[in-house]
Amino acid sequence: MVDVCASLAPAPSSSNVESIRSNAFWKAGYNCAPYSSITAFIRSPWLSIGADGPGQKGGVQASPALYDRYQAYIFGTNGQNYINALVRLKGGTADIPAFRADLARVTGRSDIDVWNNRETFGAQLVRITRYEAACLLAFALAALVAALFLIGQSVARYTSATVADLQVLQAADAGKRTIPYDRYGLGPGDNPIFPGMYTWSQLCAGGALQATRLVASGEVNVAFHVAGGLHHGRPDHAAGFCYVNDLAIAITELVQQGYRVAYIDVDVHHGDGVQAAFYDTDRVLTISLHESGRFLFPGTGFVEEIGVGQGQGYAVNLPFPPGTDDALFSEGFAAIVPPLVEAYKPDVVVTQLGVDTFHNDPLAHGELTTAGFVTVLQHLKTLAPRWIATGGGGYNLTNVARAWTLAWGVMNDVEIPDALPEGVLPLLRQAGYEGRTLRDPTSQTSQGRHNRLRVEVQAAIAYLKRHVFPIHGIH
Repeated sequence: MVDVCASLAPAPSSSNVESIRSNAFWKAGYNCAPYSSITAFIRSPWLSIGADGPGQKGGVQASPALYDRYQAYIFGTNGQNYINALVRLKGGTADIPAFRADLARVTGRSDIDVWNNRETFGAQLVRITRYEAACLLAFALAALVAALFLIGQSVARYTSATVADLQVLQAADAGKRTIPYDRYGLGPGDNPIFPGMYTWSQLCAGGALQATRLVASGEVNVAFHVAGGLHHGRPDHAAGFCYVNDLAIAITELVQQGYRVAYIDVDVHHGDGVQAAFYDTDRVLTISLHESGRFLFPGTGFVEEIGVGQGQGYAVNLPFPPGTDDALFSEGFAAIVPPLVEAYKPDVVVTQLGVDTFHNDPLAHGELTTAGFVTVLQHLKTLAPRWIATGGGGYNLTNVARAWTLAWGVMNDVEIPDALPEGVLPLLRQAGYEGRTLRDPTSQTSQGRHNRLRVEVQAAIAYLKRHVFPIHGIH
């Protein structure tokens, strides 16, 4: 058998590919990142069809012929933007041309490319790079002191999460095959099962709780939980690389202590899990600025989503079109975030600082640079009486390293020199960065394109000013 991906675009270069974990229990939980409209998720042999079997799922009619021939079927969509194919070719590379033709027939698309995962990605499928290993170790050390003690007390209190939900993670971690994991969002694709996943989830949630307690106690005014920001997770469902929603857990802890919390999310993907946790309450103001769900996972976060019941007007979404640059993002942020936060008067501001909005991130279509990111950070620093920051998305590792270094500088009122230390250059080159500066070079967007995109953003801003601002007494 051979693992393959199908896409509307050419195979991505290996420098833009996430390293994928594998383990002895699940063999192949490989995820080919969605560089275009069609993505393929690879399953291990015994998971090639899952509990549902071939047929209807997610609104797309599966092809029994595809399943019979390739152990592959179409299993879901995100509006008109994504079609996901589970692919395991019985005939190896000889089946690729036939599979391409069959997939084109089933999907009605003729512009499909299919490539062999192992030939395209090679060893990156099954290894963790030294850079990632170092990051994981740093994250673990940062959270370890608090995590194992705090997690048992607080994770189960996150909205409707139960001990049984946590036991599903434990069972998956142990390699038990008696649970329908896909019911909980676990398995091939965005949320693979791997050894240590439960402890890793503890560390992420525990780090957020430790940051919360440091800030709430007054020991520090700003805490940066770099390994956090898992904003898609739900109490009983993993999604979008997020197993446990550390942000919702931390915010719940603050609310239970009587704090007013404003949550601001600048990741390119909508912060749907955090929004859902507090959609019907006015005790948390959630603001998410992201690429429109018309074009990107999770397909939510439209401007009309403003909360329900007591929470009406306390969920705020500013979706941006693909191609949004520094100037447009900063303009949208300045128009919406400061007025709402100043009117709400939070005790604590919690932020998710994803950097997958950047111009060369492989999973999205933003055009931001370090300059626009720092502008937003400076706004956040002035708005937050106390600040709990987390990491988030970012699939170009060198952007992550540079941007969050700059974030640390803003938080500490430190102007970091632009010239990178000589000692770090080889490591960054290994990860695909050829520059020698911490900050991106100046980027120019055509004025005509900027103006066209601005029309859409201004319409969203106008909607929020009509429907949300009056609820907060802003006229």
